[in-house]
Amino acid sequence: MMEGKDIIIWFNMMFPLVFSIGPGNIMFASIGARFGFRKSIPFLMGFDATTLMLSIIIGYGGIKGINEHPSLFGYAKYLGAAYLVYLSYKFFRSSKYIPEEDSNNIACAPSFFDGVILQLLNFKSIVLIVLMYTVFLDRTVVEGGKVFLLSALLLVLAIVCHVVWIYSGYWLSKKFESDKFSQIQNYAFSIMLLFVALWMLV
Repeated sequence: MMEGKDIIIWFNMMFPLVFSIGPGNIMFASIGARFGFRKSIPFLMGFDATTLMLSIIIGYGGIKGINEHPSLFGYAKYLGAAYLVYLSYKFFRSSKYIPEEDSNNIACAPSFFDGVILQLLNFKSIVLIVLMYTVFLDRTVVEGGKVFLLSALLLVLAIVCHVVWIYSGYWLSKKFESDKFSQIQNYAFSIMLLFVALWMLV
């Protein structure tokens, strides 16, 4: 199992990686800005439940599968980039500010399933999880308890990170509540997603 100093080292490495800009964090900020925290919960649950699932799968042999079939990693990268381009297009088209009374319509908010899909195609998260296990897991022995501990730590950090991004987006939307700012915000999210997609393909 990991000692206290190992957890501190893990935190120092994972904190900037998890909190850095990426497809998931951009989406959380945008959803928070448009729908508020409550309507963001289904998407958050789907996204982070998938984070936990991927972490456990990769920790229990997924790295070996990726090493034996590197083409699967490439397919995930291209699918993820294509999905980000699609999301970027949706943000570009969505330029009108949604009043709070309209944003309460749950049909407009991203669902649990949307969170699952985005995280499954989130190349950044897959790389992050593989990196975590490469550094902190001894692949010569079976360390089931350590896999669960690392997965649990990652889940807690991810939830905290995503709540911060949701509230940041919500705060900005309330601070500058106007049609013009909403349009600028959507354009900004669109451009950021497009740049992330291009980064994935490089």
